[in-house]
Formats: sequence, C-alpha cells, structure tokens
Amino acid sequence: MFSKQVLAGVLSFLLIAETVSAIPRHSFLSSAFLEKREAFNSITSYTGDPKPPKEFATDSGPQAKSNYQYQCFGQKGLAYPKSTQFISFDSMWDANKADVVGSNGGDQGAANSIKNAILEVSKKTNMFPQYTLAIVMQESVGNLKAKCTSTSKGQPDECGLMQASPGGTNANGNSSATQQIEDGLLGTKTGGYNGKGRCGFVQIFMGITDCVGEAGTAIMKSKPASVWPFWAAARLYNSGGADENDLETCPQSQGTPSYVMDIANRVLGWTGEHKEGECGIKAGAA
Repeated sequence: MFSKQVLAGVLSFLLIAETVSAIPRHSFLSSAFLEKREAFNSITSYTGDPKPPKEFATDSGPQAKSNYQYQCFGQKGLAYPKSTQFISFDSMWDANKADVVGSNGGDQGAANSIKNAILEVSKKTNMFPQYTLAIVMQESVGNLKAKCTSTSKGQPDECGLMQASPGGTNANGNSSATQQIEDGLLGTKTGGYNGKGRCGFVQIFMGITDCVGEAGTAIMKSKPASVWPFWAAARLYNSGGADENDLETCPQSQGTPSYVMDIANRVLGWTGEHKEGECGIKAGAA
C-alpha cells in the first residue's frame, strides 16, 4: 500500500475525474465522452493492486549505451522491460540533457529546475524518476514553456512538461517545473474538459477506477503488477483506453501508436530518433 506520507500527497491533489471508462488525454473528445463522473476518492476507489514501487532510487540500473538501438516490444517482438532493466536516472538525464537545454533556448537553469523537479516529485509519489523523465521527453522534450493544446471550444487543455490539464500549470507557461510535474503525476483540481480537473499518471498507474473506469482497472490488473502497470498506464495516459493484448494499438484511434514502445525504449536509453515504419507501427507526436 501507499505509505501515509505518499497517500497524503495524493490526497492533497484530490481532483474530480470525468467521462466514461476511457479518458483520452492527448486528443479532442466528442460530446459522447463528456459524461460527468462522480468525485474522485482515492480511499474508496484504490484497490491496492497494482501499486507504485516501494523503493525509490535515483541512480539504480546500468549506464546508457551511446549506440542504443530502438527495440520492438509487445506484440511486435520482445516482452516489455521490467523496472530492474531501467538505466540509471543520472545516465538517462545525461543522455537527454542536451535536448532539454535546447528546448529551453539554451537555458541551463531551466534544465536544472526540470531535473530537480522530476527527482523531487517522483520521490514524493514513489514513481521511478526515469519513468517520469521518459514521459516528459515524450510529451514536451523538456520544454518548460510548452504550449497548451486546445479543446474544440478553444479552451486550453493540456499544458506544460507532461501536457497536464491547466490546473496549477499556467496555460501561459509561467508555472514552475515542480508544479508542472505535480500536475502530470498527481493530477489537477481544475482544467480538463469540464473544468473540474483530471487524474494524473500516478492515479492511472494505481488503476483507480474513477480515473480509468472499470475496463481500465481490469486491464491494469490483468498482468503481473511488477511489469504491467508501467506500460498499460502509458497507453491509458496517452489514449484514455487500452487493449490488454496489444498496447501498440490506440483505442478509437486516439493517441500515438508508438507511445508505449517509445516510453519503454526511453527508460533503456533511447533518445527520440525514429525510423519510418520502425517495428511496424506508426510514429507520431504525443
């Protein structure tokens, strides 16, 4: 189970979830998906399985390889990696630092603030910092002032480093790196399609029913907890739904087909260069 400290952290970012079993995060929604849900309650909804890793380490795992080759996971080839296979955070940061600095116009200070925020909030939520960094690189390439997407009504929707709802994350890109990582991992009280907030990656990773729906909860529990939550949660975060038999498929064509495989490769040392048609799936913006 969550420690009292971590549970308190999650509860401090209590939010109201919305929609039906799927919550597409990185695409526009049709009105059919805008049904109002009950208020999110982590005490009554959390099933205790799966759960975040018990131990946090900033530098566990091997070093990144300078000649890392993109690997095909899931239905396309290899089994998705276990957390014990993740490269060390320091090594992963070093491999991506130049891209983060470049995304921020050469601002080394901005890059350092992002690194520190990832370590701080990941520790608070018991999430591997390597995984948080992978999502940051996938969503914004570490751009501290990443622009928001917009809803069909022209309202800001997904903003910042992890493309979270504009709750604490300022839609104008003026919020701190820490706030942006908190919004992405722990969710927001405001923002979202109905202005009442949206779940973060931690709640999705935990398989909380009010965040992923009954179908999503079943998917999160359908494979061993030591492996599956990282990859199913990535698909749910990107697409709002998942097929437990094929995470390289975007339900209802919402999201990026290569998203999950990209995240898996990032935590092993890949830094973002795709070849056309790699692994038989289509790449694309997150």
